[in-house]
Amino acid sequence: MRCKIWVQIHGLPGDCRGEEAVKEVVCHIGKFIALKKLNKIILDRYKRVRMEINVKNPLMRGRFIRKKDKRYWVDFIYERIKFACAYCGKITHKSKSCDQFVEGVS
Repeated sequence: MRCKIWVQIHGLPGDCRGEEAVKEVVCHIGKFIALKKLNKIILDRYKRVRMEINVKNPLMRGRFIRKKDKRYWVDFIYERIKFACAYCGKITHKSKSCDQFVEGVS
């Protein structure tokens, strides 16, 4: 089962904000559809990307990217996703219903 959602990408280095660079960053999330053009004030804070994802796959919270011998962590924020399991990242169930949930472990 697939759905289309907006994903915000936070923490991109300045030279990784073009469309091709953004496509490379989000390629592990799902199928790239479009990059939203944002106004200049917001442009410096994050990028907004329309993606098609498989809802049975775990959501990635972010990932490391390498640029000029440096590693950067970029965060993915999924818009209008009410919950995702904190243990496995799937949106098909809540944390307490997860097979990976271990009661009493904090």
